[in-house]
Amino acid sequence: MSCPSSTGPDRSLTVAGAAAGPYTLRILTWVAAFGAPVVIAYQAWTYWVFRRRIGRARKAPIPAPIPAQAEDVPDRPGPLHRSGEEDAPRA
Repeated sequence: MSCPSSTGPDRSLTVAGAAAGPYTLRILTWVAAFGAPVVIAYQAWTYWVFRRRIGRARKAPIPAPIPAQAEDVPDRPGPLHRSGEEDAPRA
C-alpha cells in the first residue's frame, strides 16, 4: 500500500517508509504496556472516589428564579434619556 507522489515515483510514501524504526517501536510498546494500565487504574480510582457525587439521589434541586419587584427597579432614567428635556422635536 502506498500513497503515490505527484513529483516522482521515487518520492512515494509507503507503509514501510512511514513506519518508525524498530527501536522506537520497541520503546513505545513498553511505554504503552505500562502506561495504559496506569491510566485505566487512575480512571477507576477517580470514579471510585467521586461515585457518590455523580449519583442521581444526591443532586440538589435547582432553585426557582426570584421575580423582579417594582421597588427593585431604579428610579433614575437610562443612559439615553436627558433629564429635564421634553421629548419634543428640535427646530
